[in-house]
Amino acid sequence: RKPNTEEKRRSNDIDMFARRTCQMFCFNPAGVFFTAAYSESLFSALTFTGHAIIARGRYRIMTTQTKRKRSFWIAAALVWGLASCARSNGLFASVWILLVCISDC
Repeated sequence: RKPNTEEKRRSNDIDMFARRTCQMFCFNPAGVFFTAAYSESLFSALTFTGHAIIARGRYRIMTTQTKRKRSFWIAAALVWGLASCARSNGLFASVWILLVCISDC
């Protein structure tokens, strides 16, 4: 099924919102920690990658109207596991995983 014009417009709005959010995150006053030799930048990159994997996987399932294999959960869990290795507060991603799983049920 091809997305209609309303879905395309909504997708473009979401892309623009995501791009602006990323820009504000990168250029905030605490951004100095991302240029130093700390683990915040690695943690952020891994956490955002996990979120992107979940968002894209859920979007594909919504638009195709099929119950395909949900292997994106495994990929996101692995990425979030690496984020937990970079910083211990990566364990809080498990709360987000539970919330999304509950909302899918």
